[in-house]
Amino acid sequence: MPEKDYSDYIPDELRVGGELYSQTFRLERRGTTFQGRLDFYHRRLLVDHLEPASSQVDISPLRELAEERELSKLLVVCPDHLTSKLLAQGFRQEANFPRYYLREDADLLSLFLDPERESSPTLRKEQAMLRRFYQGRPRPAELPGGFTMRRAGPGDLEAIMEIYRAVYQDSPVPELEEGYISRLLASNSTPFAIGFEGERPVSVLAVQIDFDHQTGQMTHGATLPDYRGRGLAQALIGLLEGICRELELNSVYGFIPARDPGSNKALFNREYRFTGTLVNDYRDPEGNFINMNLWIKLFPTSRPELEEEDYGYDY
Repeated sequence: MPEKDYSDYIPDELRVGGELYSQTFRLERRGTTFQGRLDFYHRRLLVDHLEPASSQVDISPLRELAEERELSKLLVVCPDHLTSKLLAQGFRQEANFPRYYLREDADLLSLFLDPERESSPTLRKEQAMLRRFYQGRPRPAELPGGFTMRRAGPGDLEAIMEIYRAVYQDSPVPELEEGYISRLLASNSTPFAIGFEGERPVSVLAVQIDFDHQTGQMTHGATLPDYRGRGLAQALIGLLEGICRELELNSVYGFIPARDPGSNKALFNREYRFTGTLVNDYRDPEGNFINMNLWIKLFPTSRPELEEEDYGYDY
């Protein structure tokens, strides 16, 4: 598998408000390649590509790096055949990702370096919300009258920033870094979609393409408060899914705050499947750890034996 090139969709070093927010990294130890991101704001080390030289994987270099950078959680997107090796080193499985390594599924495995981060008092309530979703059927929303949407380009930067500034205000989020958003809009690997009421920009969403793993992550979404609950996010998701299909990706996915019923319901209604919750994985703009749900939609591939019921949870 070719080396992942991060340069087109995320800077090697991202700063928010002048503070270091995240940084990509690559480690090679004893023939094993670890590639991913140091999320300083979320205090997490993410390995999104693991390429082992053998069936043995020593994660001690990751732990040393995380401790050196004062990060309290390791998250590894692990090839299925190595899952047992990492579980034996103290990791626990939080979610799964079909087809992530193209010919092999992946498990999302976490190791908590701070015991206080390992449990969440809100998890049971959030799981009850998901069970209520699964008691019904997905109901895709139609775009309301008076609204339009289209793929965004570099000329839409100011309209997009208008939405982000209204939604996030002074929060420490990458969406408020105009230079960063401008770079994404100019790239080939982060398509944006924008929705309007008349000529007013009211909703935006992007999909970050990972060509090595043939998947796309829904990200950088925001809708003005007065326009939420009208199906705009679902419509933007549908538009971006079309782009992903044209690129012949295997899948598309989103990490959604587990406490957010509207965003979780939007992906449920678009027939995504919930595959697990990452406990205390992100920090919200106020600095509190929150749980994140992983939702995935698989596209038709050369593996017709993998049907929808073969992945995700059924509540």
